Amino acid sequence: MEAFIPYILKVSCILALFCGTYLLFLKNETFFKFNRYFLLSGILIAIALPCVEVTRYVEIESVVGTTMFMNNFPNTFAASVSAKPIDWSQVFFIVYGIGVMVFSTKFIIQLVSLFRMVDGNIPRKFGDYYYVETSLDIAPFSFFKYIFYNPSLYTESELSAIIKHEVVHSSQWHSADVLFAHLITILTWVNPFSWLYRTCVKQNLEFLADQAATKESVSLSNYQYTLLKVSGNQYCTSIVNTFYNSLIKKRIVMLNKSKSNNKNLLKVLLILPVLAIFLVSFNTKEIYIATNSESDTSWVYENPEKTIKIVIDKNMTDKELKELKKDLADKGIDFSYTVVHNSKNEITSISIDFAAENNGSQTKSSSSFNNDDQPIDPIHIVYNPDTNSISMGNGKKYAYRCSSGQRPYGVGEFR
Repeated sequence: MEAFIPYILKVSCILALFCGTYLLFLKNETFFKFNRYFLLSGILIAIALPCVEVTRYVEIESVVGTTMFMNNFPNTFAASVSAKPIDWSQVFFIVYGIGVMVFSTKFIIQLVSLFRMVDGNIPRKFGDYYYVETSLDIAPFSFFKYIFYNPSLYTESELSAIIKHEVVHSSQWHSADVLFAHLITILTWVNPFSWLYRTCVKQNLEFLADQAATKESVSLSNYQYTLLKVSGNQYCTSIVNTFYNSLIKKRIVMLNKSKSNNKNLLKVLLILPVLAIFLVSFNTKEIYIATNSESDTSWVYENPEKTIKIVIDKNMTDKELKELKKDLADKGIDFSYTVVHNSKNEITSISIDFAAENNGSQTKSSSSFNNDDQPIDPIHIVYNPDTNSISMGNGKKYAYRCSSGQRPYGVGEFR
């Protein structure tokens, strides 16, 4: 879940970037075929690019007797584990999940309604296409190889223009674009740009079909008249290619617009440096390589934000230790301990067994801490799931353990 939320945010940002580019530079141009591939590329890049990481290695020279990684880690896991604040990321994930379920259900219902329309009528096959005649008062539409229309609502010439338009949709597989746009909208429904993006995809497909259909039409004015006539019919469903949509005026304007200059396509190149900046700024994975100038000992540390950091001090109660054990168990970590308290309920001795498994590699670390019947010094435990390594110490000496089969990287002091 922690990784999924940033992924959705990155997808939304890329969609917004492509949507803004289309609205600013391409919406009023006649590059309908190019626009189709541009918008489809935006969806594919939005899905794939957040998964691409640029690795940057940062080399740090370590100093014997100091703890490099403890200076990098704030003590965020304190003893008071009982007071848990609201996890807003979990709240967001729940609300997001409900939205995905609602829109997915609506999407499935729309698909089922289309199949019922096919079953409720007898499709007639002509060439590669299936023509479904219905008595419903709806605008003509197509869904892949199926073309739906009510023949009683139009004249023969009007119906011919409509069929040509829908055949373009079917032959060029525009329904796949529409479904793809719907799915990305469901995935990123919290992003208003995804809804606008879907509208842009469908609108451009109508421009593309209009352009192809009018090349075969005898009269452009008759075709435009047909558009106006069909606009009075009821709209069917949002997952199909329909002959009518609410932007009739815009479609007529684009039909009469002269061909755009190819030089205008150069403006789209502006999006490339922006994508590069996005990749470097938000998808850079830093790997810290610490080297000891006096020995060949070195260690690698990845992604500090994923590291689990624990501090156990003398005032930690049995209840808090049990809650800590339960919390770590939820993360797949086995935390066992034996503890001794004095009369003031302060910890004077504690033995800890810490075991974790990641990607099939198991790491274990065991240590005992006492202070000659005096309260213990704070014990620091750091677990890095990326390198599957554990460090454990009480402010004096610590041991650094890595996954089984590898040697410990070294011993140092907490400062």
